Amino acid sequence: MKLSIIIPTLNEEDNIGGLLKYLLENTSNKNVEIIIVDGGSKDRTQQIVASYPVKFIEAPKTSRASQMNYGASLCSGNYIYYVHADVFPPSSFYSDFLKLASEGILMAMYRQKFNSSNPIFLINSYFTRFNRLWCRGGDQTIFICKKFFDSLNGFDEHWIIMEEYDLIQRAMLLTSLHILPDYVLVSVRKYKTNSWIRVMLANRKAYQLFLKKVSPLKIKETYQRMLNSY
Repeated sequence: MKLSIIIPTLNEEDNIGGLLKYLLENTSNKNVEIIIVDGGSKDRTQQIVASYPVKFIEAPKTSRASQMNYGASLCSGNYIYYVHADVFPPSSFYSDFLKLASEGILMAMYRQKFNSSNPIFLINSYFTRFNRLWCRGGDQTIFICKKFFDSLNGFDEHWIIMEEYDLIQRAMLLTSLHILPDYVLVSVRKYKTNSWIRVMLANRKAYQLFLKKVSPLKIKETYQRMLNSY
């Protein structure tokens, strides 16, 4: 049983090295491949990745859905594990994968917590234990059986934002989404230039527009307008 870890990147020089070091330390001598799918980084992302024994692939299109699909088309694992560059999974992620595979679980995600001591982030963390679409997000990382992923036709590249929500929503019509009891550690970089309430309002608005089937371009424009760059 093989695990393919796929990480979409775009200008992630500040995060990718630490994440790769951590992933490699926790998968030594295990049946794992790590694939970085880059969307055209202009910083040192590629040079940093080159110093690690992982695959670096330049995607033909710059969008997370497209990058993640491209990585899946080239991977050789029985399961895919999608991880964002600024997220650290629990050290048990490989043994968790083996357990999921042995139990025939097709799709799973972790709960999440932020790398901050500010107690307000405990609110975000608390709700990620619930198996509801609005409690989910790509930062929580996604384990998915490759055959099941293919049967869903992967990510819908129409979604240039909210792509994980669309995939999860379609998957939940066919299987139960398993919520693992451990936590991923998520960067608070978005909150360094935006208040907590501002990010929460932007997230809520994007989710509402997604449910209303508003165009992804409109959702992205609205989301970006509500937040300062980060």
